[in-house]
Amino acid sequence: MTEFEFLAIGISLILGLGTTLLLSSFLTVFVNRHKIRFDWIPIMWAFFVLIIQIQYYAATWNLNSLTEWDFFRFASPLLLAGLIFIAAGLVLPTGQGKYPSDLRTYFERHGKWAVGALAIRGVIAILTNKIIWNNYSFNLLDILISFQILFALLFLFSKKRKLLVSFTLLYGLAYFLTMTAMYA
Repeated sequence: MTEFEFLAIGISLILGLGTTLLLSSFLTVFVNRHKIRFDWIPIMWAFFVLIIQIQYYAATWNLNSLTEWDFFRFASPLLLAGLIFIAAGLVLPTGQGKYPSDLRTYFERHGKWAVGALAIRGVIAILTNKIIWNNYSFNLLDILISFQILFALLFLFSKKRKLLVSFTLLYGLAYFLTMTAMYA
């Protein structure tokens, strides 16, 4: 087996577990919909995490062309997958223990840290792309990912509902623009 094949197995396992966890959380929210006070912001962030999982899984195929491997080139894609898994596990309640009665309260206590994991993922993604592909120039993709990081951090440290809504929507726009630039 090649180094890429070993890496692909690890990434597939981590992202597969994260996707399973997130989809289970979506189902748990649905099943408990009559018992909880609903909030769309956590659902939106969960949707972002799901799309990021799918996109990252597809993007890792580009690593197949690497011929030289070192610890960083092997470990950083796994770290990115791990951060996405953490976001998937935190963004919505998993149904373990007593299910919260208010989705907004859960998200303010625990789910917002999923947004923090996404911000860290953005920083690591920029660094990983630079080192793996030996391209140290700052390009449009880096700028768009930087906006994702900025909006995630602003969301994380905001308290006012209007700001939370604004930063959620701006993060989604920045992510959409990043994907458009990446696959154009």
